[in-house]
Amino acid sequence: MIKMHVFIKLINLVLLFILLSCESKNRAVVELQISEFLAINETILADNYGEYDDWIELINYGTHPINIGGYYLSDKLNDSNPHMIPDTFTAITTINPNEFIILWCDRDLDQGPLHLDFKLSGNGESIILLDKDGTTIIDEYSFLQQSPDISMGKIGDDWVFMEYPTPGAAN
Repeated sequence: MIKMHVFIKLINLVLLFILLSCESKNRAVVELQISEFLAINETILADNYGEYDDWIELINYGTHPINIGGYYLSDKLNDSNPHMIPDTFTAITTINPNEFIILWCDRDLDQGPLHLDFKLSGNGESIILLDKDGTTIIDEYSFLQQSPDISMGKIGDDWVFMEYPTPGAAN
């Protein structure tokens, strides 16, 4: 009887370990989201080069830092060649819990790891955040016609136009 009791405890520990392994593997997928974007940036926020480029803001809703190096972004559904965020700049590409990161949509890759190889269309398109496998969608949003210097931000489960954009801060 004692041996059966020990065996059942061992099985429960193994099941708990498997459950926790799966949870930590998918943690970034659940906690990393697109928070805001500006497709026609004329005067709101300049990058380090003084350029008013389109931008996408990501947020880490989790309790652990997430390095987005190795994740992918695209402006096209079913993109066969999405942009991979370089994974060699951990200090720059890591988002701490409840913090944001701005990615510049400017096709200026020589300006750093936070610059993407596509621009957003003010006429509407999609923003797709993909996991490190390049195919699993973490978050996505398709938008219609945009206006200059008015961003779109996620508030709860809803996307709204934001007359006063909040890059790097809560919407």
